[in-house]
Amino acid sequence: MYSIEFYICSLVIAFLIAIPLMLIVIVISWLSSPKKKKKMTLSTINTEIKKIKNSQELQKLLDKFLQYFIVAPEEKFQEWLECINALISLEFASLDMIVDFKEKLESKNLARQKDIANTIALVLKNKKR
Repeated sequence: MYSIEFYICSLVIAFLIAIPLMLIVIVISWLSSPKKKKKMTLSTINTEIKKIKNSQELQKLLDKFLQYFIVAPEEKFQEWLECINALISLEFASLDMIVDFKEKLESKNLARQKDIANTIALVLKNKKR
């Protein structure tokens, strides 16, 4: 028990078991850590608008817009209106979808109801039928 070979063998066995176990724990903790989500901005919504191919994707994007931007940001109000303009001017937007979207926006932005109504009315007036 006092021979050096016993201690060397014990250390080698401990390292052979401990190192793979530590690597497995590190990999599992790295894989299970929460991923950072991209922060949603009006510019990301604008880039997603260009990728829309059907009305289901448009509805998902409208819901995402309402989730993050239902209240108009004061410092980027014009960009917010342009984003609304781009969303509802798509060919996939039905009249029912637009009216529902407009009502939800106006209910949360009481001070900006007239601006929202004018923007949406202008888009509907110029929209191809």
